[in-house]
Amino acid sequence: MTRSLRHADIAWGYAAQAVSVGSGVLLLPIAILTLSAEQVGLWFVFLTLVALAQLFELAMQPTLSRTASYVFAGVDSLRAGGLGTVRPDAPVNGPLLASLIAGGRASYRGIAALVAVCLGVGGTAYVASLSAPGTPVASGTVFAWVVYATGINVSAYFGYYSAFILGRGEVGQNSRITVLTRGSFVLLAAVGLAFGLQLLALGIASLLSCVAGRWLANRYFRALAPHQTAVTGAAASTAEVMQTLWPNAWRLFVVQLGGFLIIRANTLVVSSFLGLTAASSYGLSLQLLLLISGVASLLAILQLPRMNAAQALGDRALLREAVGLSVVSSWIIFATGAILLLAFGQQLLALLGRQVSLLDTPLLAAMLLIAFLEMNHSIAAQYLTTLNKVPFAGASMVSGLAIVALGSALCAWTPLGMWSVVLAQGLVQLAYNNWKWPLDALRDLETGLGALLRTGCRMVRRLVRTQ
Repeated sequence: MTRSLRHADIAWGYAAQAVSVGSGVLLLPIAILTLSAEQVGLWFVFLTLVALAQLFELAMQPTLSRTASYVFAGVDSLRAGGLGTVRPDAPVNGPLLASLIAGGRASYRGIAALVAVCLGVGGTAYVASLSAPGTPVASGTVFAWVVYATGINVSAYFGYYSAFILGRGEVGQNSRITVLTRGSFVLLAAVGLAFGLQLLALGIASLLSCVAGRWLANRYFRALAPHQTAVTGAAASTAEVMQTLWPNAWRLFVVQLGGFLIIRANTLVVSSFLGLTAASSYGLSLQLLLLISGVASLLAILQLPRMNAAQALGDRALLREAVGLSVVSSWIIFATGAILLLAFGQQLLALLGRQVSLLDTPLLAAMLLIAFLEMNHSIAAQYLTTLNKVPFAGASMVSGLAIVALGSALCAWTPLGMWSVVLAQGLVQLAYNNWKWPLDALRDLETGLGALLRTGCRMVRRLVRTQ
């Protein structure tokens, strides 16, 4: 569980991140050529609504995956907070793992029900309000949305497969699942768009790709050793296991909801106050920023199972190496991506000759700075979750609500336009989150920023030499 990442894991991880975060970006050329600016804006609304509904799953998956990592590392009991007694030389406690699988399965069934209500009722109502009769995007929009949302619900229902695959440390296998799911979505959507299906192409691609991805996840899940998938002879009842999962899961839900409000809710603010054409520019710029920060922070994500196990074993040196590598690699990759986007982004988009464009350079540069600070403190917060605690739930929610409220107020009552949402996010995050969680992570690691960066540089050089 604490082994170093294999190069194949890293390669598959980058491929998965590219098609996951960048699936929208990969579709952009054909989408811009086949859809109107309003339809592109509505597509980004689709993505934003789905991101909101997926908060339930995103809150449970890290909790379930982290708990599974503890069990695979040798803990003999599950706790809502802190760690149980570690038995590193003992075999995996099969009955305990069986209980965890049963509890995870039950939890995800509840999550799927919540996602269905969120997307089917709330999402459909909002999409209908933006595509009223007589608008350029009215025809078939609601039906396309319903098909799109159905695929997301299928993915949520079977999401516990991926949580256990990650908990076992099989990051390469989980990345293959992501590549198949998102890659098939891009391919199917591109074909559908080319044949003139418009937004319905996205819906059909979502449904078929999610079914294919969960089928493959099921195969990987059941290919694990028998004692890892058996659900008989459980050491604790499903209810008891869920009681250990939900205290941190609901806190992570609050964090994820705060993160949604901080990063993605502005798309809804822009579409509501500034229109779908403005939302297309903002959504496009945001997608590219999310792609850059997602790729930049990939090593931090890939190392989570390793860090969870190291935390259970109390290996501070390994933790400092893992976090240092995450920070230094993310800074290097983000800086490279930001420079390329500022230098060539507008020119490449102009080659398509359509009305959709990125935000103006000053706005884009400000969003890049905000995204860098967001990525940096997110890596620190991610590390803090390895302590089986979520100390930043309240701050995330307060910050998210403040950003939405401030951005909406500025949009409604000032002539700042798009600067309203950008300034709201940047100022609120600078006030607390940008510095608080990196500082707490450094204190827990018992190191300073300079020492951590030196450790990270050493780990990056070691990684490069072994390629």
